[in-house]
Amino acid sequence: MTTTPPEETNERSPDEGEGTVVGPLHFLEQDGSGAQEDRLEGVGDEVGPYRLLSELGEGGFGTVYLAERRHPFVQRVALKVVKPGMDSRAVIARFEQERQALAVMNHPGIARVLDGGLTDRGRPYFAMEYVKGEPITDYCDARRLSLDDRLRLFEKACEAVQHAHLKGLIHRDLKPTNVLAFDSEGGVPELKVIDFGVAKAMSQPMTEKTVFTEIGQMIGTPVYMSPEQADPGAGDVDTRSDVFSLGVLLYELVVGATPFDATELRAKGYGEIQRILQEDDPPSPSARISTITTRDGELSSRIARARGLAARELARELRSELEWIPLMAMRKEPQLRYQTALEFAADVRNYLEGRPLVAGPESTRYRVRKVLRRNRGLVLGTAAVGLALLLGLGLTTWQWREAVSERARAVREAQRADEQARAVRDRVADLEAVSAFQAKMLRGMDIRQAGATLAADLRQRYLDALGGVALTEEERAERADAFQLALSRINAAGVAAGVIDRSILERALAAVAGDFDERPLVASQLLAALGDVYSDIGLSREALPLLERSFAQRVELLGPDHPATLQVGAEVASELLALGRMEEAEGLLMETLERRQRVSGPDDRSTIVVRANLGRFWFEMGRNDEALEVLTGALDGMRRVAGDEDPETLSVLSSLGLVYQALGRPDDADRVVREALELRERTLGATHPDTLAGKGSLGFLLAERGRVAEAERIYRDLLGELRRIHGDDHPAVRDALGNLAALVARSGRLEEAEPLFRESLERTRRTVGPEHPDAVLQEGNLATLVALQGKNEEALEMYTAVVERLTRVLGEEHPTTIGFIDSTGALLRRMGRQEEALEYCRRALEMRRASMGAEHPATLVSTCNLGQLLVDQGAHREAVELLDGVGPALRAAFEDGDRRRIGRWGLALGRAQAELAATAEERAEAVRTLEGAHGIFAAAGGTAVAEARDCAALLAAFHGLWSTTAPGEGHGELAGRWSALVGDED
Repeated sequence: MTTTPPEETNERSPDEGEGTVVGPLHFLEQDGSGAQEDRLEGVGDEVGPYRLLSELGEGGFGTVYLAERRHPFVQRVALKVVKPGMDSRAVIARFEQERQALAVMNHPGIARVLDGGLTDRGRPYFAMEYVKGEPITDYCDARRLSLDDRLRLFEKACEAVQHAHLKGLIHRDLKPTNVLAFDSEGGVPELKVIDFGVAKAMSQPMTEKTVFTEIGQMIGTPVYMSPEQADPGAGDVDTRSDVFSLGVLLYELVVGATPFDATELRAKGYGEIQRILQEDDPPSPSARISTITTRDGELSSRIARARGLAARELARELRSELEWIPLMAMRKEPQLRYQTALEFAADVRNYLEGRPLVAGPESTRYRVRKVLRRNRGLVLGTAAVGLALLLGLGLTTWQWREAVSERARAVREAQRADEQARAVRDRVADLEAVSAFQAKMLRGMDIRQAGATLAADLRQRYLDALGGVALTEEERAERADAFQLALSRINAAGVAAGVIDRSILERALAAVAGDFDERPLVASQLLAALGDVYSDIGLSREALPLLERSFAQRVELLGPDHPATLQVGAEVASELLALGRMEEAEGLLMETLERRQRVSGPDDRSTIVVRANLGRFWFEMGRNDEALEVLTGALDGMRRVAGDEDPETLSVLSSLGLVYQALGRPDDADRVVREALELRERTLGATHPDTLAGKGSLGFLLAERGRVAEAERIYRDLLGELRRIHGDDHPAVRDALGNLAALVARSGRLEEAEPLFRESLERTRRTVGPEHPDAVLQEGNLATLVALQGKNEEALEMYTAVVERLTRVLGEEHPTTIGFIDSTGALLRRMGRQEEALEYCRRALEMRRASMGAEHPATLVSTCNLGQLLVDQGAHREAVELLDGVGPALRAAFEDGDRRRIGRWGLALGRAQAELAATAEERAEAVRTLEGAHGIFAAAGGTAVAEARDCAALLAAFHGLWSTTAPGEGHGELAGRWSALVGDED
């Protein structure tokens, strides 16, 4: 990928090498198939009167898009389309059931159905109200809602579900992702219940078709599922099943975790899940939070902070009658639960208003205690009068003593202030000069604010000018609107950065050169301050010489070990790294770290910051094991000296996440990057540069896992925000632009991607030069696009130049270089130059095995690339030996991401196995492999895609061959079935 924003020091994760090097965003396929022949609906297509804008999510049998209709009116909707390959009668019937279920409901807390029909390819779709919300648990945590506010919002979910029940519908899959919360126009939290895809009609058929639940199929999400719903044969699921799920939802809202751990539950077998849900009682909320506190104090603290409480206060609050409410809703016996969602909501309201609970004991003591609590103002007021009388005399005595003590303290503070003033007097001239200069030139230099002010000033001046022109009010308003539209198309932050450079920074440099010749130390401080400003607005080439001059002056005046010298030395190293001058950056970083440790000690904050920068440098150079060791130590040190929420701690945490990803540890990567982003959003705000850096890191990880649509949404939002803050030429903007281009290209929208790639490359070359690794990376990405457009010779020439320059700048064993070597092999294979392709693919695999290990995701992709090439050349036995053992590692790496990689492995292995099969057992193994690959391709894109049809054709040919040599085994019939499938799709 290109990079994350600048405070994370141009972090780049190595690619996986499938045709391009954009971190994970590899969109050149090794099989040479190019784009799909019968392309399915996707972003940019028209479905009925709607245009698909982006993918919102994917369910078991339908894909949901954000879509927009333009005529006869503008309207944005969530449009759900049946998945290709999933259009069986049962699925379509259930799909229609969902549409009918939504159509009969009309409640502000339930997403409305608006329209429906068939796509051009004959698949059903329907359009429903677009809910721009978050899962209710995420929404509450992000806004740190109190327990009471969470309960008030939860009441609305109960009311919405009650409406569905009154319409004769049971949802059967209530969970946070199906209860979306958002801020209303008045800022009041609201929600909508969505996804009635598994809804059950209680009294009447929802459609003219019948929906059967397959034997043994569990409908719903186990961790939120009622005991009776866990047994598909029970047949007694009613509205109280939704009450149970609401109980789990409330439990999670107040505790921060579900009663049974979702990960542990998913790891169980089907029968064990049923047994747990039907027999094991859930722990009480207070017991669950106590367990979390014991096992994971960090998680416990996060949960408590998200609720505005200390961990102990949360546990104490949960031990009250609050925990009775979800426990009653989650009783195993339906008759002992709340009998309706409305009754559930009423008991929540009882708790909020201090009334006795239906779920509480019916004792006199309990009811008296509730009355006292409801009238505690009167009770406490009466008690306070008596207490004031008792304490009055003691309070007066205490205040007299405090007054005497305060007088003595004031005398001591005055004496200390005089001493400090005398100590400062000798240095005051220099400090006053620096302060006055910085106040005049640099204070409040906020590019975003400057841009906004500039735009507002221009608009006001234009309006003032219009006031002196003889125009009607309508004409004046029309011209003002046109001017505002034109102004909005100008990047005000970029204009402001240029104005500040020319009118302030250049003059400041001239002032330093002319006014501070006799005060070199002051000049050094000013040069460093100016260098920092240039760096902040993304002008590293301008910043570096200023910082280098400041560094040289400080070495001469203060010595190389002075803390001020070391501080500027670290900044020089950072700018060298940003400009791609790797060897110089490494030498200065190592020297600065050694001096920092000697002068300040290994546990000083400044030492730890330099150590973290060195870890990021190792990551840039592809030395991930070293980066992991250094960053892990830096993280421990920052937490110790600065705390978990310090910005530098969070920066190190986010950097560590990218290293985890590079090392093939995606779960660890996801965990720490999300943790850092959550803390940044809470402590720094959603638009702080550090927070935007964290969003970029999260988008990177999502793309690594094949969640391209989600990553693209993140980068589109991120790019707009970064441009608004920094202008167009800032490194963070260039990086986000390149990443977005790669994601768009990977989605198959090549025409849309090309101008993004070219803009990113042009801006990168202009700002850091054509030999910078980022510029070479962008050129390689463009080469991939050229290859996808069928311009193979041009692409090969570009790839060759990219590999040569990366080898020179980063080294042959750098992950980025290896990725482009693999990409070159892929292109040569597509061009039919098999011997040359084989050389490149073997070279890439050997280097990845040596540097990353055999089971790293990138190594596995290179293994499959070489395996496919061997099959093409007829080296079937070598291909089987290479591919046969990597199946488990491939599944572990890509099961939750781009499963087509597993399918391609199966297709190559199955081809080789079929060629070598000599026994019935070997034939059966080849068939299982090819059928598994076909299932993956069909699920991902439908049976009409080229790879799925390749599998079907191979199976047909394979069975046809064996029908003559092994008659009586049913091969002829199977050959006919697969041939018919291929024929049907022609």
